[in-house]
Amino acid sequence: MKGEALRRHYEELAARYDRDRVKAYFDNNLRHLAEILRGVEGRVLEIGCGTGAYLAALRARGHDVVGIDYAQEMCAAARARLTAQGELAEELVRRADAEEGLEFPGPFAAVLSVDSWEFFARPRQVVENVHAALVPGGCFAILTPNPWASPLINLLEWTGVKKLKPAFAHYHSFFGRTRRLTARRFRLTSFRRTYYGLEYVYVFTALPAVPGPACAPTG
Repeated sequence: MKGEALRRHYEELAARYDRDRVKAYFDNNLRHLAEILRGVEGRVLEIGCGTGAYLAALRARGHDVVGIDYAQEMCAAARARLTAQGELAEELVRRADAEEGLEFPGPFAAVLSVDSWEFFARPRQVVENVHAALVPGGCFAILTPNPWASPLINLLEWTGVKKLKPAFAHYHSFFGRTRRLTARRFRLTSFRRTYYGLEYVYVFTALPAVPGPACAPTG
């Protein structure tokens, strides 16, 4: 699922996204994000911030995090959440396509992609955009479903245990594929499987800019 179909899918999910969220899964990812950002000083960008749950939780912990999302209804929900938290939400959430640009001006100390990496049609271009927006040596963290677990995820959807149909395009999340897509711009500093093996956590450090032409903006 790509492009406008993906956008429409998440526009439709926005109203019930928080209600159907698996809390244990969210809490697990939040713990990893907090660990990744420990000691990070400076502004952080979340790509695919959805309804702003991670964004709000991380800001409540003192991190200067802003977010972008491809679906306007998700952005509206995130702004409402942050406004209720007493934040100036209009300054913190913007609608943007990470393949085209990150909307907020950098530099950022870290960029987070939580369950969005698997959807990009042009992941190399996302890598280029993220690298350009980071401070030297900045952090790029990707949390994405384990592609080998897709049959189990589909089963959980079918049985109703997992309520949000994700429309995952797992191909980008394979370990070797992710390493190849990021190798020119980033060094992998840690990798782990988490949440019963259903989730991958990649943490990268930005490499110095390489002379010559940028990576081709294709998948």
